[in-house]
Amino acid sequence: MLAPVLRHLLFNDFSQDLTTLPSDELAEALIALSKFGPAKERFDAIALAEGLTQLCDHLLVAIASRKSVLIRLEGRISESLSHIWSTMAKDCFPYCDNQTKELYSPFDRQHSRNKRHYAECGSLLTSLVECYLQLGEFKNAEDYVFLWPTPMALSPLEVYIMRSKTLVVARMYRWKGDFETAGKNIEYCLSFMSRMDSNRPQILAQKVGVLCELDGKSNAKEILQRDLETWKSNRPFSKGLRRLQVSYLETMTILGSYEEASTALEPLLEHYRHYQKPDVVDDVLMVRIWVYRALLRHLQSLESRTSHEEWKNVEDTWLEARDRIQSSRVFGPPGFTHCFVELWILDTQRRQAVSQDAAPPAGAIDEAKRLREHYITGLGTFWLDKVTELLALPARRQ
Repeated sequence: MLAPVLRHLLFNDFSQDLTTLPSDELAEALIALSKFGPAKERFDAIALAEGLTQLCDHLLVAIASRKSVLIRLEGRISESLSHIWSTMAKDCFPYCDNQTKELYSPFDRQHSRNKRHYAECGSLLTSLVECYLQLGEFKNAEDYVFLWPTPMALSPLEVYIMRSKTLVVARMYRWKGDFETAGKNIEYCLSFMSRMDSNRPQILAQKVGVLCELDGKSNAKEILQRDLETWKSNRPFSKGLRRLQVSYLETMTILGSYEEASTALEPLLEHYRHYQKPDVVDDVLMVRIWVYRALLRHLQSLESRTSHEEWKNVEDTWLEARDRIQSSRVFGPPGFTHCFVELWILDTQRRQAVSQDAAPPAGAIDEAKRLREHYITGLGTFWLDKVTELLALPARRQ
């Protein structure tokens, strides 16, 4: 109930100058408000917070950190990065060496005004690393991700920031293909998290993806089923539930349980088919859904000895996935995911062709392997191996 009340007060009832109100308390309320509602109202809340004067340093950093997240959620990664560096050059961020963009390493609390300030600086650094990961700049991500050491005695906010940083570390290792190290960091995050923590689905989805990559698929299914039931009952319309459903779709496809995968797919398609202006999180979920939808259809067709004419429908499903990638603010051509889909499209075309001995274009598989990524479970590992095997054989023998 808090968000609607604050929204009503801030955007409808205030005729007086906001600067006459207690600035720190108002800033806290505006930061909280920026986590609810449509994107415009979130940005409006942060803009109001930025206009307040005489704020504590920890609030200045918190406002900047929250704004960087909102910008990044719209897919404007470079703009978010610039905003973070601009903030880090100011006095409220005590770790930046004047205007040189070089940071002290490691940080410690003595540079901070208080524990809250130290925690908020860690949050801003985590946002910086998120930007570098989204841009695929792993070297920069590694350079900054460990600059905020975890204190021995944690305040509640520092616990939250530490968990966020650990999840970013896990994602960094996972995307680089170091699944075992990623898994260790994910387990650390889950070790002190309640079943209904709003961040749990995100972390659990990462765990399931790692388990599938490490051939722990059966365990992944069991883990997902427990939390799916809980979230369906308690938060049936949440993004957290959709994260778990997408992971379940992927896991069931990997396990070869195509009927269960199809059942998981339907409500996701219904939700996203006409979805307008997704943020970055939903953008990624949609790409994962459409790619696995096409992959599921392709695998089912391989088992059922689909006719040449029916392979055209499979190709159309892959073409829809490619369109989704091309319109994505996160993926998009000519990256690995686009190249991966092109290889599967080629397999459908070979199965429809009159001459079925055509080889893939020279270098297409090599290019996919060169660009190999691990953002979506299985695409850079066993599914790339699978399509490589399919294309190595004449279509008439498959």
